[in-house]
Amino acid sequence: MWQSIQLFFYRYFMQKRLKEHQVTHEVVNLHQAKEVGILFDATNEQNVIWVRRLMEDLEKSKKKVSILGFINSSHANEQTAYPCFSRKETNWYMQPVHFMPNDFSEKKFDILINAFIQPTETLEYISTFSNARFRVGCFADDKTHCYDLMINLKDTDTLPEFIQKALHYLQIINTNERKNTI
Repeated sequence: MWQSIQLFFYRYFMQKRLKEHQVTHEVVNLHQAKEVGILFDATNEQNVIWVRRLMEDLEKSKKKVSILGFINSSHANEQTAYPCFSRKETNWYMQPVHFMPNDFSEKKFDILINAFIQPTETLEYISTFSNARFRVGCFADDKTHCYDLMINLKDTDTLPEFIQKALHYLQIINTNERKNTI
């Protein structure tokens, strides 16, 4: 019951803000990108390991990379070696109120990789209002406002499979060096 009330207000306030949100998104491939943001669910330590590997690989390719993790717990230890925030820094309808996610969404990334495979409203909210030029995430019919490129996963796919597929498609996208507005 409580969760359905939360979701109702989450959607209500998101739709209200979406009407005012004016950002133009465009197709950007990995070759063109200079700055990449990675949003991820840091609740599971294994996800942190995969995201750090992704970050290192992108940095080896001379990309500037920023990451932000979300720990889906109000009892999280925030003494981490990476930028993160927890459920303590969200309002009661799951939208972030901490400066870190708000600053992250203001950055003008060339690509924002949403490295989480389970629906996570707080991270989806950040992606929706991100100033990133091109946002990549997992496919869901009702998440077109969150992502510009959606990767369809099998039920058995894990975060490493998502990362592999996302990088594959980001490498093969042909933008013909012209602006493709979404």
